[in-house]
Amino acid sequence: MGSLAGVRWREIEILAPFTLLSLTLLMALSRPLNLLLLGEENAALMGCRVGRVKFLCLLAVTLSVGSGVAFSGVIGFVGVIVPHLVRLVSGPDHRFLVPCSALLGALLLVLSDTLARLIAIPSDVPVGIITAGMGPRLSSGC
Repeated sequence: MGSLAGVRWREIEILAPFTLLSLTLLMALSRPLNLLLLGEENAALMGCRVGRVKFLCLLAVTLSVGSGVAFSGVIGFVGVIVPHLVRLVSGPDHRFLVPCSALLGALLLVLSDTLARLIAIPSDVPVGIITAGMGPRLSSGC
């Protein structure tokens, strides 16, 4: 189910460059991603190199998700649902969507981990159980 219980500062030092590189790359691609909202043909007509943008987005997502799952397990629900919730509030502009999704995802994960640690003291409930339980409740609002 995934957990944050075993993560230490050493793991964060290893994980941080992948996450920062991924986030930086996605922020740099926010304009081309906004163009892709118009469709691939229209984006290409406006000067967007669609194939390159797709490849770089795939690279950025692979870096962040792969490294995150390697250290914390499959608690990726947060990465699946949070951008949709942010899009409902902020709209489709990737200049706001990318950083807000990262911040809200981190906040949701920290709150879920805190709740998981408090539910059954002295043992820990895997945080993946908490995030999975939130899924139906959050996705019904989307």
